[in-house]
Amino acid sequence: MNLLGKYEIIEELGKGGFGTVYKAEDRALGRIVALKVLHPELMIYPSFLEQFRKEAKISASLDHPNLVTIYDFTEIEGRQIIVLKYMSGGSLKDLLNREGKLSLDRSFQLMEQICNALDYAHSKSIIHRDLKPGNILLDDAGAAHISDLGFAKVVRDNASLSMSVSGGIVGTPAYMSPEIWRNKKIGPQSDIYSLGCILYEMLTAKVLFDGETPAESMTKHLIDGPQYSDELPIEIKNLLEKALAQNPDNRLVDAKAFLKELQTAINPIPTPEPEPHPDNLEKEEEQSSITISKESVEDAQPPLEQYTYTNKRAIVREYNKQIDDDNNNRTTSLKNPTDPTRIQEIYSHTGSVNCLVWLPDGKTLVSAGNDNRICLWNTENGKKSIVLTGHMHGVKSLVCSPDGSLFASGGADGTIFLWKYQELKTFSAIKPWLELENHQDSVNSLFFSPEGNFLASSDVDGIINVWDLMNGGKNHSLLGHSNITSNAGCVVKWSPNSSTLASAGDDGKIVLWDGRDGSLITELIPSGSSISALAWSPDGKYLASGGIDKTISVWDVSSRRIVGSLDGHTNSILDLAWSSDGKLLASYSISNSIILWDMDKMREKLNLMHSSPISSLAWSPINNTLASGGRSGTISLWDLKNNILNQIES
Repeated sequence: MNLLGKYEIIEELGKGGFGTVYKAEDRALGRIVALKVLHPELMIYPSFLEQFRKEAKISASLDHPNLVTIYDFTEIEGRQIIVLKYMSGGSLKDLLNREGKLSLDRSFQLMEQICNALDYAHSKSIIHRDLKPGNILLDDAGAAHISDLGFAKVVRDNASLSMSVSGGIVGTPAYMSPEIWRNKKIGPQSDIYSLGCILYEMLTAKVLFDGETPAESMTKHLIDGPQYSDELPIEIKNLLEKALAQNPDNRLVDAKAFLKELQTAINPIPTPEPEPHPDNLEKEEEQSSITISKESVEDAQPPLEQYTYTNKRAIVREYNKQIDDDNNNRTTSLKNPTDPTRIQEIYSHTGSVNCLVWLPDGKTLVSAGNDNRICLWNTENGKKSIVLTGHMHGVKSLVCSPDGSLFASGGADGTIFLWKYQELKTFSAIKPWLELENHQDSVNSLFFSPEGNFLASSDVDGIINVWDLMNGGKNHSLLGHSNITSNAGCVVKWSPNSSTLASAGDDGKIVLWDGRDGSLITELIPSGSSISALAWSPDGKYLASGGIDKTISVWDVSSRRIVGSLDGHTNSILDLAWSSDGKLLASYSISNSIILWDMDKMREKLNLMHSSPISSLAWSPINNTLASGGRSGTISLWDLKNNILNQIES
């Protein structure tokens, strides 16, 4: 079977209880898909097909980044076929077979994605009922996606409607909850039980309820109970006890509760040491007479402690040298004769690096991505120092205040967090300083005013808010753009030395505002095509714009005229970044290539190749180091001092 309708079969991926899965190419759309072809013997059961079609339709209506997308459910040449998004990373089972047990950090990453997807499915009254490592699939960036909702059932009137053809139990013995074995009513807690089995396997690379026969597995589930490995921390064992209780009513109530318990188990809040009695202070000082230099304090590594801030769902982690061995924090020195500009590549995120920003010290780089993480890096050694989480469904924007005291993050969940860097660094606070909530959709652009008192934000719907941070975040909205249809929405950039705020969007206009009071200054209309990128020159005299017309326009803001056009991209321009000395402008489109422009001569100077399609750019504020983030989760650092550029060009 090489051809099935418009699908060309490439290879068989595996077989399951309901069908065979193939990797195939949709020849009409030119994309790779996964085809699940139902077993022919199931076709003789009309009631099964009717129920399966109904639940496949419900599953196809689900929309979550960690659920495998169902493209179609159709009949071709007498065969019932489900068309799914192809996941090139294989399954979690494949990963465990290949790499063995996972680190706590990697396990939490995956479990966070799995729990978010499962919580979403449960909110739609859909229970998976056969959750296992084999149907948790990984994309090319390593993010987890739950698949095989053909086993799901819809909860109606508390009835338990089996989808087994024979009326018997459907599932995988090692992961089935006791109520499924007993053919009792099932609920979300049945999936929680499976989560516990999966977590154990992640951390030990061993199947908790393994048996040579289904009957042996059933005995372990119903009679023997779980037998945990001695290598597991007691906190993890306590979590598993709550997830694997025989009675569903005694289990954790939902996937959110499971994830919260896992956070607590992995990231215990340290108990502060008691204050010494005043009578003992003098004696302790005598016993602890140690000279500490400034250098030793700065170089000291804190212990590997984890901190949890539950009110805002934010986690702060400070890592010591143990983290250097983590596969998710690998740094490669790439300086070599053929590419002397790239000095480091950091494997930073699971999924796309959506945004980058430097702190004013020029050494600390902040990154954020679709994995909901905000990472702070010491770029001198490429090591991660702090990790923050709190946003849901990905972090889409970052910006740092001019004095470096604050940085802001915008999420796909519509929230904006403001973080005080010094408090995070010293652990005097482990939560956002302020949370701003007024956007209904993804916050894709953020920018501080020059003095740092105001923050501008915009979302995919084109809504622009300006927040007065000195007055508790009170805001006013700017309504100057229409016909916003793209996922980019509007982009906002504040002039580095005035109150002028620039915004642009799908309507092809650049609008200049007085950002502090919201009054309109003027409109600049370059070509009428969609604009997705803006960048001010460091002196505030020029504004560069780019978008769907593939051309960068350079505006003299005072005269409101275009003084330069830069052509070189073959796709829409996605972002622009001006170097701190004003001599170079960096741009990228839908490719691996960064173009550097000589802004004195208004011409292309250099082309840099990232290891994957680019998703973000940021210049260091104190030197010509450029950071680029990729969709594969990598960050590259480029040394672009003039002498090196000249060496390359010669």
